[in-house]
Amino acid sequence: MTHFPPSKGWIATGGRTRVPRVPPAVDAELRALAAAIREIRARQQLSQERVAAVGGVGRKYVGQLERAEITPSFAALVGVARGLDVSLSELVRVYEERMAALR
Repeated sequence: MTHFPPSKGWIATGGRTRVPRVPPAVDAELRALAAAIREIRARQQLSQERVAAVGGVGRKYVGQLERAEITPSFAALVGVARGLDVSLSELVRVYEERMAALR
């Protein structure tokens, strides 16, 4: 059983891998998280490389998060927050502000 209603079909990603389509509600949340990460990184004047190195994730992973292409695990969010030099609660606070702006 999933935590959100099933979405319609699959999407192609360059012909290599097929991934399930993200439901619209989850897509909006991913875009808000992406905006929060970009905003904090810009405010801190950090590169994706530095966030990735300090947070223990890959640079491409940080880029994918900032483009709302992937759904991060809790461990990845903790690492990204560490790389951004903010607490996880601060990352969530900025995310919630971005979600409110999307409504």
